[in-house]
Amino acid sequence: MEKKINLIPSEMAVPPKTIKVGKLIYKIATIGSIILVMIVTLSISAFIYFKFELGKINSNNDDLKSQILVLEQSDQKLILTKNRLAKIEVIKSMPSIKDDLIKFNDVTTLLSTIPETELIDVSIQPSKTQFSVNSKNSSSFAEFLEPISKLTKYKNVILSSFNFNQNSGIISDLLMQR
Repeated sequence: MEKKINLIPSEMAVPPKTIKVGKLIYKIATIGSIILVMIVTLSISAFIYFKFELGKINSNNDDLKSQILVLEQSDQKLILTKNRLAKIEVIKSMPSIKDDLIKFNDVTTLLSTIPETELIDVSIQPSKTQFSVNSKNSSSFAEFLEPISKLTKYKNVILSSFNFNQNSGIISDLLMQR
């Protein structure tokens, strides 16, 4: 057994209630310090966690912005391509003069084979071809009209004017319609 030896006089001894209150305050301070350290640790870790999360969110935002820019550029290219295709379709749907030029080449070839006949004026439109011919005499004019009447490339061949001049011969205007 252990005996306590108290060298302090009993009048100067600390009352037991004060010792209990001191021990209680010590326990409360220790618990408070532990709670304070835990709160500080949690606060620091939460701050670090949210800082990293904010960095991730910002980098995701930057990635999305760059993707949006790429998509906008792609969209603009698609719209421009669509507009070009629409213009190409409009141009393709327009009547082509290529067919008329081929038909006209047939007529000029025909004129070159007939002596004393020359081409004066030509007007080519998508649906019709109009030209003026000068024939030196009536026989060359008849030679010119015979193959023209047999052309199957035109629906109608109209002799729109017929003039005779003693110096130049017969001047005629022909209108050929598809």
